[in-house]
Amino acid sequence: MGYPYNIDKAVFRCPEAPQDLPTYAMNRRLKDTVAITIDAPAQTVMLFDSIPGKNLAGGRSLVPNPFRHSGGHTTTIGFVDGHVKSVSVEDIPNLLWTPLVKTRSTTSQTEKDESSSNQAFRR
Repeated sequence: MGYPYNIDKAVFRCPEAPQDLPTYAMNRRLKDTVAITIDAPAQTVMLFDSIPGKNLAGGRSLVPNPFRHSGGHTTTIGFVDGHVKSVSVEDIPNLLWTPLVKTRSTTSQTEKDESSSNQAFRR
């Protein structure tokens, strides 16, 4: 995971975590979704502070309970648009864990072109 580009394993774990295992997980519901087709990228969870484990992907069930930050009141969430923020226990259910995908009629030609080139790149 990340090697050889990043040789420091510490970037994959929360400094507040008691174990020496990765503590971030990917949102499994993004599998096979192209980022530019997501309708609300600033509200859609991409990765999140999780229970310790290697190569975790899933949803809210992997969020540590209790949270590790602010005395157990917040956790760290990374969103599809690239921003990261501290989220409270109360706000977890309000986040988009299932991406809202744009319909073909609302996708611009530029987005379609970018999507095609991304698919070609992944092959």
